[in-house]
Amino acid sequence: MKKYIIFVLSFVTIINSGCRKTENFPIEPVITYESSVVNRDVSGKDSTITLVFSFTDGDGDIGLKQNETAAPFTGEFYYNLVMTYQEKVNGVFIPKLLPIQKDSITPSGDTIQIVIYEPLRFRYRMPFIESSGRIKAIKGTVSTEINTLGFSPSSRFEFFIYDRALHKSNVEFSSEIIIP
Repeated sequence: MKKYIIFVLSFVTIINSGCRKTENFPIEPVITYESSVVNRDVSGKDSTITLVFSFTDGDGDIGLKQNETAAPFTGEFYYNLVMTYQEKVNGVFIPKLLPIQKDSITPSGDTIQIVIYEPLRFRYRMPFIESSGRIKAIKGTVSTEINTLGFSPSSRFEFFIYDRALHKSNVEFSSEIIIP
């Protein structure tokens, strides 16, 4: 079953300027879950979830430019926001697993098709944020909007970000999202 996701990423970034008190943040990004809201369309049906989190970064290297697609921003690091969808099953949140068909080489050298199960992940490229002024530390808020098509009535997201130095943030969890 394919899931279609609509994603909108918006930033409201507060950048420290020379006339403000200097804030010291670690060079690794730190994220904090803020909120999630189920939005309804004009007919009153659930249509999207808006998930909001804040971040700080001591050296101000959050986000990627559109042309930053060469190493090291390839493979796992092509995307800098990773969200894993989880569903509540028997009172416990577990990642939603999707079957993925892959080629495998047998000991005799034959290629066979196997099915493995991987968690449903949403990967996004947060746009480049540049600090203005001499102070590089930044903080801000990220808002994501995700289509709820095919979501469980009770779910949540586990998420983290990478900065341009490939420092991984802490892992955060959204609150439980109820879709009636």
